[in-house]
Amino acid sequence: MSALLSFVITMAVAVVVFLVVVVIDMVGVTGTPLKVPGSNTTQGYSTLISKEEVLRAETGHNGIDIDHYLALQEYSGFMKEINSSYPNAEVMIYGKSYEGRDLMAVKFYRNSCNPTIFVEAGIHAREWIASAVTFKIINTIARNSSQDEEMSKLLDLYNWVFVPLVNPDGYDFSRHENRYWRKNKRVVTKNCTGVDLNRNFDINWGTVDASDDPCSDIYCGKAPFSEPETQSLKTFIQASWPLIGYISLHAYAQLIICPYSYTKATPEDFEELAKLAENVTRAIYNTTGEQYLVGEGSRALYEASGCSTDWVKKVLGVKYSYAIEMRPTDNDTRGFSLPASEIEPTSRDIFVALKTFANGFKRNISYLRDSLKNCNNTEEAQKETGRG
Repeated sequence: MSALLSFVITMAVAVVVFLVVVVIDMVGVTGTPLKVPGSNTTQGYSTLISKEEVLRAETGHNGIDIDHYLALQEYSGFMKEINSSYPNAEVMIYGKSYEGRDLMAVKFYRNSCNPTIFVEAGIHAREWIASAVTFKIINTIARNSSQDEEMSKLLDLYNWVFVPLVNPDGYDFSRHENRYWRKNKRVVTKNCTGVDLNRNFDINWGTVDASDDPCSDIYCGKAPFSEPETQSLKTFIQASWPLIGYISLHAYAQLIICPYSYTKATPEDFEELAKLAENVTRAIYNTTGEQYLVGEGSRALYEASGCSTDWVKKVLGVKYSYAIEMRPTDNDTRGFSLPASEIEPTSRDIFVALKTFANGFKRNISYLRDSLKNCNNTEEAQKETGRG
C-alpha cells in the first residue's frame, strides 16, 4: 500500500507541475494575458501565474520594477515612494475616479512661478505603454536629474507636471478583465459601461468620431466634462497656469500629432508647431534610431472631437499642445500589446522628445510674460506680508 500511495502522490505532483507550466506558458514572458481569438475578454487573468511573478518569487524581489507593466497597487506604491524619497518631487492627488480611486500627479519644480509643461498619459485604458513610459521618465527625473545637465537646466526653467494614469479604473479593468478596454468604468446602462475620456472635453463635443451610443468604444458621455476624471483633469490643468506646453501620450503609430483633430482647419501658428515637431522627430532618430512622423491630427489619424489637446490649444489658448503616438508603428501586429521589454527603449524616445520640445518652447516664453510677472509680484507680496 505504501508503494501505491507513493506512486499516487508522485503522479499528483507531476500533474500540478504540468498545469502550472501550461498556465505560465499561456500568459507569456511579460505577463500579458491570454487573448482569446474573436473575443474582447481576458480569461482568468487574476488566477494565472506569469513568468514575471514566478521569477520575483524565486529571487525574493518584492520591489517595484518599473521596467514591467505595473499593477494598480504597484502604481500607487511607486507614487508614494517618489513622494517620500525625492525632495524635488511632489505627488498630488487632484481628484477621484468614477470608482473612487485617487487621481495622482507628480510635479517637479524649483520656482513655483516658472511656466508649466504638462504631460498626461493613460487616458485610454489599453495604452499601457504610455503610462509605463511616463512612470519611467518620472523615476529618471527624480533619481538622476542632478547628473543630467540638460534636464537640470530645464527644471530650472520650467515646472513639470506628469499625470501618468488619467484613467485608473479602466486601466485596472484592462489588466484583469478586458485587455483592450478603452473607456473609463462609468455604469451608463444595464449592459453598457464606460465613457471615452478623450471624447469628453468641451471642444466640438459629440460631433466627429464620437458616439452617443453607450456601448460604443467612442461614447462621448452625456455632456462635456461629464466624467470625474475629465472634470478633475480640467480643473488641475487650469490650476497649473502659466502653462506653456501640453503633451498627451498615447499608443500607437509613432506620430507627433499637431492640432487640430476636431477639424481639418489649422491654427494660425501651425507651421511653427509643425517645425518644432519635425525637430523632435529628428532628435529621436538621431538618439535612438526610431522614425516618428509629424502630422495634423485630423489628417495623420482621423478627425475626432472632444480631445484634450484640442481643448488645451483652442479653449485655454496654450500655444504648444501636442499628442505623441508612441511605439509601435501602425503596421506592427503587436499593437497595444507591446512587450515590457519595449518600455525602456520607448522611454528613451519620449524623454528625448520632451527635452526637445522644452528647448523649443524657450523661444516663445515671452508670450507668458504678463502671467509670470503677476505670479512673481504675488509671491513677493506674500513674502513681504510674512516679514511684516
